[in-house]
Amino acid sequence: MQAPKFFYAASKASSPIIITTPEPPAVMDAYVITKLLNVNYNVLNIHVVINTCSTEEEGITAFENLRNAVAHFLGADITCLSLFLIRMKFVHQ
Repeated sequence: MQAPKFFYAASKASSPIIITTPEPPAVMDAYVITKLLNVNYNVLNIHVVINTCSTEEEGITAFENLRNAVAHFLGADITCLSLFLIRMKFVHQ
């Protein structure tokens, strides 16, 4: 799907959900998607899921960094829908 078609389709959702990971490049990508939806399509009701967090604190920090950037640069707000933690399982051999 071409980018303009993707953003147009996402803008028609009643509540678009952006899924990202806590790594800085992924959070930056989530910001860019939020910016394009907000600026080009006037989408205001955006939800975020932070996936593959190693701790709850890591997920909260990633979301807060994204939310602060969106508030500062776009004057908009986003909501955190959920955090998903990685459950490490170590197998002793």
